Amino acid sequence: MLKSIACLIALCLAGGLFAQRTDSLKHVLKTAKRDTALVYTYKELISELEDEGNYKEASDLNEQLFLFSKTIKFAKGYGFYYMFKGCLLEDDHYYEKSIPAHYRAVEIFDSLKMAKTVAIEYRHIADNYVELANYKKAVEFIFKEIRIEQNLKELKLLSGAYLNIGNAYRKLEDYVHAETFYQKSFEIKNEIHDSMGIANCYNNLGLIYRHHKDYRKALGVYFKALGIYQNLKNDKGIIRSYTNIGVVYKSFNNLSNALTYFNKAIDLSRKIGYRSSLTTLYNNVANLYIIQHQPDKAIPLLDTSIKISETEKDIEDLYTAHEYLSKAYFLKSDYKNAYLNHVMFKQLHDSIYNDENSKTISDLRTRFEVEKKEVEVKAIANAEKQKLADIAKVQRNRSLMIIIGVVSLLVITMVFLWILNKRFRITNRQKQVIEKQKEVLDEKNNLLEEKQKEIIDSINYAKRLQQAILPPSETLKKYFPESFILYKPKDIVAGDFYWMHTLLVADKEMVFIAAADSTGHGVPGAMVSVVCSNALNRAVVEFGLTDTGAILDKTRELVLETFSKSGEEIKDGMDISLCKFEIRKQDLKVQWSGANNPLWYIQNGQLLQIKADKQAIGKTDNPTPFKTHDIVHTPGTTYYLLTDGFADQFGGPKGKKFKHKQLEDVLLQLHHSDLLTQKNQLDMSFNNWKGDLEQVDDVTIIGIKI
Repeated sequence: MLKSIACLIALCLAGGLFAQRTDSLKHVLKTAKRDTALVYTYKELISELEDEGNYKEASDLNEQLFLFSKTIKFAKGYGFYYMFKGCLLEDDHYYEKSIPAHYRAVEIFDSLKMAKTVAIEYRHIADNYVELANYKKAVEFIFKEIRIEQNLKELKLLSGAYLNIGNAYRKLEDYVHAETFYQKSFEIKNEIHDSMGIANCYNNLGLIYRHHKDYRKALGVYFKALGIYQNLKNDKGIIRSYTNIGVVYKSFNNLSNALTYFNKAIDLSRKIGYRSSLTTLYNNVANLYIIQHQPDKAIPLLDTSIKISETEKDIEDLYTAHEYLSKAYFLKSDYKNAYLNHVMFKQLHDSIYNDENSKTISDLRTRFEVEKKEVEVKAIANAEKQKLADIAKVQRNRSLMIIIGVVSLLVITMVFLWILNKRFRITNRQKQVIEKQKEVLDEKNNLLEEKQKEIIDSINYAKRLQQAILPPSETLKKYFPESFILYKPKDIVAGDFYWMHTLLVADKEMVFIAAADSTGHGVPGAMVSVVCSNALNRAVVEFGLTDTGAILDKTRELVLETFSKSGEEIKDGMDISLCKFEIRKQDLKVQWSGANNPLWYIQNGQLLQIKADKQAIGKTDNPTPFKTHDIVHTPGTTYYLLTDGFADQFGGPKGKKFKHKQLEDVLLQLHHSDLLTQKNQLDMSFNNWKGDLEQVDDVTIIGIKI
C-alpha cells in the first residue's frame, strides 16, 4: 500500500534510532561465515533499511542477496530477493513492475511449501492491483490468500483477508456481499480478542449502515470504534472515527456537528502529520460549504485535496474532489470549469465502477462458493465411500477367519496341548526378559529424571542468585514514586539485568540506575550479568566514582580484568544505559552515559534521545572513554532506560520486528498516563505483537517520571 509523505519524513527522522542495529548487521555481513545463515542476515538488514525508508541502499543490498544466493544455490534466498524487489518497487509506487516480482516470489515459496509466506505474497499482489484499480485481479488473489489461510487455520491473517475483500465489494457498491465479509472478519476478531481489529470492523460496518440510511446504527458502531481507538491511543483510528461520525451528521443535515468532528479530525491529522486522511476531510468540509452555498470557501480546500490525492495516487478521493469542484463552479456560474471537473470525475469514477469489474467480482465470488461447496460434498462422499469399504473389508476378513477356523479345527485339536505347553515355556522366558529390561529401563528413566531435576533445580537456584543482584521495585519506588520496571526474561534466568545504587554525599543524595543487556541469554547470559553487576558495584563503592562516564570506563576495565584470568580471549560483556539522579533539597541534576543503548526521555510532549557510545562494556576494538551527558531537567519529564529486546521482537500480522520507531510511538501515546498504566500497556502491546511466536530476547524497560 502507499506510504504517505508524512510517514516517509517520519521514518527518515527516526534513522538515528535504527542506526545502531543496521551498523551491527552490516558488521555481521562482512565478518560472518558465507553460508545459508548469511542469507537471513541479508533479509533482516534489507527489512531494517526498508523500514527506515532507505530504499536505494536496500535495493543495492537486495542485488547482493541475489548474487550470493546464486553462488550458494539457495532457493529460499531467491524467494527473499523477489519478495523485497516487489516491496521496494511498491514503496516507489511502481505497481505494474512490483507485481511480476511478487509472482516470481510466489513460485519459489510455493515450491518450498512455505504456504503462509505464499499467502502474504498473494496479499501484496492484491494490494498492487487495488492501487491500479484492477479489482478483477485483486479479488482473485485475495480469494487465493483466503483458501491458504483457511487450510492453515491462520485466523488473524484470514480475518484481514475477509476485511479486504469486503472493502473491494464496498468500493464496487455491492453492499450485500461487503457486509457478509465484514461480518466474517468481525466474528474472527471477536474470537481472538483483537481489539484493534474489532474497532476496524465497527468502522466498516458503519459504512454499510450509512448506505442503508440507518444513521442511528451507523453512529452507534462509530462511537464504539472511537472508544476502542481512544483506549488504545491509536491516533489514526481516532481520525477515521471522527471522519465517519462527521459524515453521518452531514447525512441527516446536522451540519454544525458534522463540521465539529471534521475539524477535530483535521487538527489531529495535522498534529501527527497524517496527510492521507486530509484529502477525505477537505472533500467533506468543502461539501458542507457547497451545501451552504459558499463555493469560495470550498474551492481552495478542493484544490489542496486534488494536489495531495495526485501525489498519493488516491483515485477515490481524487474523483470525489473533482465532483465537488464541478458543483462549486456551477454555483459560481463558471460553467466551463464545472464541465471540465465533471468530465474528470466521470472518467475517474468509471475507471473503477465499470460493468466488467462488477461482473468479475460476482463471478469470482460464485466460483469461490461453488468450489467451497464442492470440497465439502467431496469430503462427505469420500468419508461415506471409505466407511463402506471398511465395512466390506471387515466382513471379508470375518468370513475368511471362519473358513480358516473350520479347516484348522482338527489340526488345532490334535496339537493343542503340545503347543500350549511349549507356548507357556516361551512366554515365561519372554516375561522374565521383559521384566529385566523393564527394570533396566525404569532405572535409566529414574536416572534421567533425577539429572533433569538437578539441572532445573540448578537453574532455579541460579535464578535466585541473579534475583539477589536485582534491586526490588520497592527501592526504586522509595526514591521515585512515579516509576516502573518492565522485566521479561526469555528463559528462567536472563542476560538482561537492572542495577541501582544510592550514595549520600554531604547535603546531596545520588541515585544510580541502569538497564543492562549482557552477552547472550539464559544461564551464560546470567553468569555474565553477575560479573558486570559486580563490576558496577566496585566502580562506585570501592573506587568512589560518581561521574557516569568514569563509572563505565572503570566497569569495562574490571570486566576485562575478570575475564582475563581465564587465560582465554573472552569477548563477552554488556550494553548499558546508566543514569545518575543527584537530589538536593530543591534541586535535581541528571547525568547519563551509555554503551550501545540510548536514553529516551519525554519533555513537553516531545520524545528526545541521547545516543550512546558505539562500544560495549567488554573487549572492544579501539576503545575510547565513555562520554558523560548532563541533562537539563524539567519537572514532569519521564526518563526511559531500555535494552533492545522489546524492539527486536518478531510478531504482528507479517511476522516482522516491532522496531524502535513503533516503540517510540507507543511511549508518546502513553506518556500522559500514570507509570503503572504505562507498564501494563507496554506489557500488553508486547504480548499482542508476539502472539504465538517465541520470545527472541530478554526485555527490560525502566520508566521514571520526576
